[in-house]
Amino acid sequence: MKKILILVGDCVEDSQIDFPQKTLLTLGYTVDVASPNKKPDDVITSSIFEPSDLQYFSPGLGHKYKVTVDINTVDYKSYDALYLPGGHSPLHLHVNPKVIEITKYFLESKKTLVSICYSVLTLAATKSISGRKLTGLPFTRVVADLAGAKYEETLCVKDGSLITAIGNPGLIKMMEEFLKALK
Repeated sequence: MKKILILVGDCVEDSQIDFPQKTLLTLGYTVDVASPNKKPDDVITSSIFEPSDLQYFSPGLGHKYKVTVDINTVDYKSYDALYLPGGHSPLHLHVNPKVIEITKYFLESKKTLVSICYSVLTLAATKSISGRKLTGLPFTRVVADLAGAKYEETLCVKDGSLITAIGNPGLIKMMEEFLKALK
């Protein structure tokens, strides 16, 4: 069965790790979770972003997810796909050299790479998305534009081996495309 690596950090959007991880595991895929500054059996804590009367979503603490592999020693080239969930974790992941190295490998090797929400920041940090079509939260459009990508305001975009989703509204469509790509 194919192997999927999830790169994640604290304050990941809960539904963007929970639903994909459980779906992939239920279907028999091997799924590993890696996070900077965390070792196997450490946990990351998700956030649940609820609409509020603020100008932005109101985050609350979500669930705990176990890290299963060390980001510094994992043989990421042995994985068939990489998944980058969103929420606030990409705000610190996109400046981590190992995260950028792994993400760049998947982009350049044409292996399946799935990104949602703020993970456009991580894609842009690789300097490898010029000319690629993608989507993410509308807040990420300027970053995508500056990186030379072609931002599309839609739920989900598939551009070759790169699958991107706007956020939670595109989660189902993203998973449909992800599962097709894994077949």
